[in-house]
Amino acid sequence: MKRILVIGGSRYFGKTPVTRARGAGDAVTVLNRGSGAPPPGVGRLVADRDDEEALRVAPGPRLRSRRRLAARAIAETPCADG
Repeated sequence: MKRILVIGGSRYFGKTPVTRARGAGDAVTVLNRGSGAPPPGVGRLVADRDDEEALRVAPGPRLRSRRRLAARAIAETPCADG
């Protein structure tokens, strides 16, 4: 089992890799602004990727102290308008 952090991942084309990784038995967490819920069985952190302070505190002290969020892979799934 891999630990995967996906930036975005709850809407548009980000849902597919998140759902597939979870279906393969990987522990998946999405980090987004909170605009969309992740698929069932997927963890969630809320922060804006452009806000350094929000990224620093998003995991909370419990996850940071135990290194439980130590991801083996990180993927970003941006979607831009225009």
